[in-house]
Amino acid sequence: MKQGVLAGFFLSLCILVFSCTTSSTFSGELDATFGTAGVTLVDFSGLSDTAHAVAVNSSGEVYVVGRAGNATEDFGIAKLTSAGVLDTTFSADGKDTQDIGGSTDDEAYAVTLQTDGKILAVGKGGSDSSAGLALVRWNTDGTLDTSFGTNGIFYNVLVSGYNEFRSIALDTLGRIYVAGNVTSGGKSRFALVRLTALGALDTTFGTNLNGVETTAPYADYDVVTSMVLTTDAVWVAGSAHIPVSVTATTAHSDFLLRKYSRSGPVQGTSHFDFSGIEGTTSSHVYDDRVYSMARDTSGSLILAGSSTMGGLTYFATARFLSSGTLDTTFGTRGAVMTTIKETTGTSTINVDGVASSLLISSTGYYLMAGTSAGTTRNSFAVTRLNSFGQERPFLAENSATLLTLDTTTASANGSALQTDGKWVIVGQAGLGSNSDFALVRFSP
Repeated sequence: MKQGVLAGFFLSLCILVFSCTTSSTFSGELDATFGTAGVTLVDFSGLSDTAHAVAVNSSGEVYVVGRAGNATEDFGIAKLTSAGVLDTTFSADGKDTQDIGGSTDDEAYAVTLQTDGKILAVGKGGSDSSAGLALVRWNTDGTLDTSFGTNGIFYNVLVSGYNEFRSIALDTLGRIYVAGNVTSGGKSRFALVRLTALGALDTTFGTNLNGVETTAPYADYDVVTSMVLTTDAVWVAGSAHIPVSVTATTAHSDFLLRKYSRSGPVQGTSHFDFSGIEGTTSSHVYDDRVYSMARDTSGSLILAGSSTMGGLTYFATARFLSSGTLDTTFGTRGAVMTTIKETTGTSTINVDGVASSLLISSTGYYLMAGTSAGTTRNSFAVTRLNSFGQERPFLAENSATLLTLDTTTASANGSALQTDGKWVIVGQAGLGSNSDFALVRFSP
């Protein structure tokens, strides 16, 4: 399947009706100047490709990373022009794949751009049962930066078992922070790693001065998905699985937020259970998971993901003050659960939804992108909250938009805001076992 071509794909906008007032300057409409009618698909090898993260430079050029489904699953990167077409000045055809040490299950989960234009991606390299921390750095022309790590790649099995890293940030000195989780002996715990600008573990960081800071599991099994770097701290967010042995109720997962010093040691931990939010009465929600985090101008941390209650999964958002306490001025006691609805003809039903990306617009709105699981297909889903946690529509009398890209597989995994306010969302779309990087761009 060629990028920018939607042959064989069903493309439609399904609008979800909510009863809330309109105060919108964001259209929620696809940007027709991007790709084909606002959508671009990138295929690597005719197999299963998934985009996880995107970064946009000041010129509007788009870098997207994820998994390229080659004979061995590899790091995949594609560069697109501001018009949403592959940039052939990058790696000759706009795409590149990298195999991490000959392993069979490599995947890039996050990407960032350096001030010199070089591109850094972080993820995992290995197999489903044994994987290590992997980073790759490309030059602006798509070649590997051989001054980084070993010929452009850093790979390290930090803890024997499964190591997976999903977030990356750079400080003003060019040092690289990556956050994830390491798993061994059936326990998974938060891990924060700092590397030098040349791709070596920074031995001035961490309690043991080895470049790595790991934290004992909050309860049983902790998973990291997001990180925010500030001038005096590193905030890491994810989910904590709480087993029955810790609580008197059924096992469940909570939102989990940890604050680390810039030198590594943990300074505090906060967690949140969506019990009681939006009228729920269960003593514990079955499954609360964090997939994204952002920091607003006041220093508050906003966490987004999903919450499962009564057989339905909602977009879930919680806001913490810089002290690590829940901000009860937001939503209901500090949290919001957003129901995703699917309308077919005159029938509207509630469907499962997972928010995978949260960004804050220049006007202070919380923009969330994720996936809805409809009756016949999965769709990209976007919604917006104001700073009080109230839903605010994209289009008159509607608060969320579903974008259906195909008849079987679609998921939105990451997003980025351009300097002109346009919103680029990336993920996966395909038919059967053949899926592609999928990118959509919404107009401001």
